Amino acid sequence: MGTLTGSKTILQMLNRLGHTISYDEVKGIETEFAYTCSYENVETPDGMRLEDGYGTGLAWDNYDVNILHATVGICYQNKSPQAYQSENVEMRVGRKRRRFDGSERDIQPFCIPLKRAKFQLDYPSDEESHSPIKLQNIDFHWFLQSTQAKLPLFTGYYSNFVRDNLPQQTICYMEPISAFPTRNDVVREAMNRSLKVADETRQEYATVTYDLAVALKAYSIQVLKAPRFDNLLILLGNFHLELSLFGAIDTFLDESGAGYLLTESGVLAEGSLTGFIGGKFYNRCTRVHQILANTMERLLYQQYVNTKPSDDIDELMMIVENAPSDQLMTEQYLQENETFQNHLSSYDTYFNEVMNGRLGPTASFWAMYIFMVNRLYRDLQLAVRTNDVSLYVSLLPAVVDIFFGLNRPNYARWGSLFFHNLKNCNDRIRELLDLGAFSIRRTGRNFARSSIDMTLEQTVNRDAASPMRGMVSYRNSDNAMRRWSITTTQRRMSVSELRNLLGMESGEHPAKQLCPGRIKKDNSAMSALTDTVTNACDPFTNPATESNKLLNIATGKSASDGTQVYLLKALQRGHEKHQKFQNECAEDNQRFLKPISRTTVENFVKENRKKKKKTSMAVAKVAAENSRDVFGRILLVASETIPSFDLKHILFFPVTDVPLCLAHSDGSLVKTQKSEFMKTLETRQTELLTRTSLPVIDATLIDGGLLLHTELLFAKGTYGNIARHILSKVCACRGKAIHVLFDKYNDSSIKQVERTRRGTDGTPFVIAGPEQLPKQSGSQLLKNGNFKDEPARFLLRKWTKDHYGFIIGQKTIYAFYGGHCVKLTHDSMIGSVLAEEPENLQGDHEEADTLIAFHVASIGGNILIRASDTDVLVILLGMLGTQSETERSSRRLIMDCGAGNNRRYIDISNLADELEKKSIGLAAALPGLHAFTGCDFTSSFYRKGKVRQLAMMEEDDSGRYLQAVRSLMSQQPPDEVGLSSLVCAMYGQK
Repeated sequence: MGTLTGSKTILQMLNRLGHTISYDEVKGIETEFAYTCSYENVETPDGMRLEDGYGTGLAWDNYDVNILHATVGICYQNKSPQAYQSENVEMRVGRKRRRFDGSERDIQPFCIPLKRAKFQLDYPSDEESHSPIKLQNIDFHWFLQSTQAKLPLFTGYYSNFVRDNLPQQTICYMEPISAFPTRNDVVREAMNRSLKVADETRQEYATVTYDLAVALKAYSIQVLKAPRFDNLLILLGNFHLELSLFGAIDTFLDESGAGYLLTESGVLAEGSLTGFIGGKFYNRCTRVHQILANTMERLLYQQYVNTKPSDDIDELMMIVENAPSDQLMTEQYLQENETFQNHLSSYDTYFNEVMNGRLGPTASFWAMYIFMVNRLYRDLQLAVRTNDVSLYVSLLPAVVDIFFGLNRPNYARWGSLFFHNLKNCNDRIRELLDLGAFSIRRTGRNFARSSIDMTLEQTVNRDAASPMRGMVSYRNSDNAMRRWSITTTQRRMSVSELRNLLGMESGEHPAKQLCPGRIKKDNSAMSALTDTVTNACDPFTNPATESNKLLNIATGKSASDGTQVYLLKALQRGHEKHQKFQNECAEDNQRFLKPISRTTVENFVKENRKKKKKTSMAVAKVAAENSRDVFGRILLVASETIPSFDLKHILFFPVTDVPLCLAHSDGSLVKTQKSEFMKTLETRQTELLTRTSLPVIDATLIDGGLLLHTELLFAKGTYGNIARHILSKVCACRGKAIHVLFDKYNDSSIKQVERTRRGTDGTPFVIAGPEQLPKQSGSQLLKNGNFKDEPARFLLRKWTKDHYGFIIGQKTIYAFYGGHCVKLTHDSMIGSVLAEEPENLQGDHEEADTLIAFHVASIGGNILIRASDTDVLVILLGMLGTQSETERSSRRLIMDCGAGNNRRYIDISNLADELEKKSIGLAAALPGLHAFTGCDFTSSFYRKGKVRQLAMMEEDDSGRYLQAVRSLMSQQPPDEVGLSSLVCAMYGQK
């Protein structure tokens, strides 16, 4: 009871009831156990056979709870079929001893600087450089079956095909050292004790396992104290190595969209995402990475299947279904089947091609992730769980490549040395590892071996930290800690005997992955994740495969060129750096401890990191200070070189590249308020329209940019919901025919200056599926010109689906984007949406402003134009001004502009008539006037707006200014003299 509960109070209560001995007697018995089991000058803990051939090994680690710091260790050994009994047990007569007085051994100081150590590595061999990691027969057999039936994850499935012929192992606790394990003298002391245990168990060689923090010191001490520790093989703990591998993979994966998809599908809770991405929770990382990688590989395999004849796939599935029921014969059956082997080889080739970019950067990125998890990590687990040292050695170079490629320099450096030592160890050490010293089997289940350092964490560290049966309460007593460690075996045996006596000792439990509930949960998670990825952005299908950019599969936003190169070249870069490091260490034995250059991490996290931008006020201040400084230098030079100078000669020269009457001091365009021009033109109307006085509308034309700005700012839900909402708004407009006209975003455009001024983001963007969610606000998304292209493409793609027919109803929708116009109607008889391409409406227009005029020219009747841009009004007025009175009367144009309380209607046809009455040709001259006085790609005149020039043209009875402005719109050279006169008159000069 004392071992199970660790509670003094419970023992006292049971003792008072007459059921147990007292607490003091329990501790006295435990003390006698400690004296009995501790032998002078013997390091091997009680319970271990002092014989060769049992694969004895050790591991040491730090125990750190509260203020207690100690070095604890375990000793493991294969169990013998014969029961073991302790020797040298003597009966003692005398007073009972309550306290254990152990002797703390002195630890000799270690004063040699570790930097003096020199390491010589081998040159990389061709086998290390070119050994591929391929999909194995059982892997592929499980994968094909899992696509058709609910199977456990690979770890559980593989346990059916492995027969572990090595015996279970006994684990005993070493006497702790009351000091930090990273102290140089403590590391050497642990190494000495490990050699002593090997000597006592009659082994020529010893193995000891550390985590990286201790191992790097042990490696240096081994070199500095050679040949003292030449017979000691120092192993880098695979549990900690796997955690570092998870950390590297998560650096590769972080904020690529995987986290959002995992939480959205319910595979991972939002609060658990940080621990998964950080690679800190081993069990969570193992399960979630398997689910994510298997889901992605299923989607990739589906694309591979699409490239093969259906008969070949059916034949393959028949082979898989007809595999022998005897699991031990399955491997041989698959190996001898030519069709299965050909298909496996073909898929492996296709997989490597996808990794190399066959389906584009996004597919390549996820294929690399599948490789790291479903190839490399899976085989790493296989090597540990089967105690396969040769397989483990063959995998280590690829693991170290990842450490080099994804900025894990410590594990990259010492992992290279670990690989070198493990590969070059002599045959006697390899025999010791093959005997079972490389991993630990604690149960009778197959495929259940675990890493040595993981076993240490699950035994001595967990037991020591237990508040009930640990040694937390012994932190002030070194002797009590030693008593606890020495008597562990006896206490465990007592508890086991008690369980057997009461019939409570349970047999072996099946692997957790084989439990029906766990199988159901894992398969449900993969199904949910598959649906989420397919609806968001499947990286192996269009449009992701059509893009030449690496995409975030949750947001559709593309990575920068730097991020794309960093991630897609990670494995290649890591391999090259690894090879270079090995060559340098082979040539120079002092190179090993020198710094390894880091590569700046440029993953998706850096993409999403907010960048500080200078405010417009700060930019203007810098520009003004620069202009002031230049002007001051000019005055200084002039005053020193010319005794008497006239200031007007200095002011004659501009202090900027562009005259300040046309540009700001930083070179940006001078802008004017176009809205004032629109308001001035509105006053020329003689017929004012309201919502109730509008005529019957035959067609409505909608500026797609305005539509997106209006709807996306407050839109919620997925892009599929947004598409449905926008279509409902469009179909609610007046008129039977609705034209939705979108801008086209060209990289090389005359509007590039205006986009730069607005701070437009040019990052490529993809909306891949209806279930994709906007990850930014509408205002932030609309700053990205490439994003404006994506909703247009997405809406044209989605609105053609039949289930949108009930929204379209009796309307006729004309959707135009990128030179492509689609006419959409709903056929209620067959319940489908009909898509046509009217020839008269096809054309290449970058801006919706000119596109609106193009569509207006092709239709008649009363036309309502939903737009708020002055450019649209000016272009339409210019178009009407060039038409005859008869042609103008064939249609009536009304502009619906503004929003909210500022919503109003402009009768464009009436306005054009009034302008023509004022001065013939005035309406037709407006586009020239608008461009000359400042628009998106031309600068306005300093402190001179458009209204002034319009008034001057109206007041000019000679018509000279009007003709000069109209000359800008002809194919002939402009009237420079007339335009110069207009500019001079504008500034008050004749």
